[in-house]
Amino acid sequence: MKKLFLIGAVGILMATSCKTEELLLNREDSSNLIAPPIELGRFKSASGSTMPVGNLPGWQQILAQDFLTTATSATFGTTYASSWTSYDDGGKYYQSTISAHDGEMDFTLDGVKGAAGWFGPQNTIYGKYSMCIKAVNASDNGTAIMVWPTGNIWGNGEIDYPEGNFQGTLGLFHHGINCTDCSASDSYNTGVTWTDWHIVSTEWTSTSVKYYLDGSLIKTVTHDIPISNHRYTLQVAPNGPSPQSGHFLVDWVAVYSLCPSCTGTTIDNTNANFVYTGTWATSNDVGHYSGAEKESSTAGATVDYTFTGTRAQLYSYFGPWSGKCDIYVDNVYKTTVDQYKSTNSYQQLVYDTGVLTSGSHKVGFYVKHTCNASSGGYTVGVDKVVIY
Repeated sequence: MKKLFLIGAVGILMATSCKTEELLLNREDSSNLIAPPIELGRFKSASGSTMPVGNLPGWQQILAQDFLTTATSATFGTTYASSWTSYDDGGKYYQSTISAHDGEMDFTLDGVKGAAGWFGPQNTIYGKYSMCIKAVNASDNGTAIMVWPTGNIWGNGEIDYPEGNFQGTLGLFHHGINCTDCSASDSYNTGVTWTDWHIVSTEWTSTSVKYYLDGSLIKTVTHDIPISNHRYTLQVAPNGPSPQSGHFLVDWVAVYSLCPSCTGTTIDNTNANFVYTGTWATSNDVGHYSGAEKESSTAGATVDYTFTGTRAQLYSYFGPWSGKCDIYVDNVYKTTVDQYKSTNSYQQLVYDTGVLTSGSHKVGFYVKHTCNASSGGYTVGVDKVVIY
């Protein structure tokens, strides 16, 4: 179990209960930071999450689309021709239901028509696929988001995640290969509803398919691994006795191809390039990258890491006693991150800078000493940083 008391050179810090909304705190000792701007720029999204931009360890990004250009149903196909390809299936799916506005891809559902297509290239063998999604109303409609065989041969492998009716929960269905009737599947019910924003990700390699929900690994399958070309497909349509009008929204989508040479440099929180101000302590736990991370619950405490490169990713423990921090890149406020999770979760991504111009940069955060109503404390941490 994650400790509530952190023992360090500065003494003992207690994780205090946090059952109220955020408080307005004075930002003493924050001279190295600047006030947050109103607009977060290109990476601001409808859901509040940040679209990943750039390569990941072992993965080369081949598509990153956040739908910031407004497009009507008549212009969506041409506006987003490099990202989305629609198709019809016996008069069930219609391009006319799709538009883009307010930074979202919007499938407008009227209880009769659906829509379908795929994101990115049609032919990929192995890949990582991520999407931020939400349904609004639309009971008795549903979706299947699939890694589907390009040749439309069912026995080549069907990976469905997520799938389900919008009045229910997100499901996962990993179907067999080399079968005639491939309806049987290795399945999993996430238990989360479609009515909140969720980030869903599938990682397909030669040895496994891994499924992630909001950054956490929920299932790994090592059998029936597809070995042929597939595409990242989305179908949404009426799927019940009384389909209601509503919307299925995609905030952003990212697709990657396998790239063993795409690796970053992982650096522990004790590296000399980390600069800490305020009160910090060491939390020892085997779940951390090197068995320990730096943590603080002191309002105004800061941490910065200066590096030379094009990208940085900060990681930390998230858990039941975690609080919030303000992220800064090159002294510019980017976003507030809530490190709370209901269960102990180690080496979680706090923030990804995306691709920056090559040169010297600084990434870090400010401890807010606030948290959401479910958290038992204010603690935020730094475990490691990955540099590209």
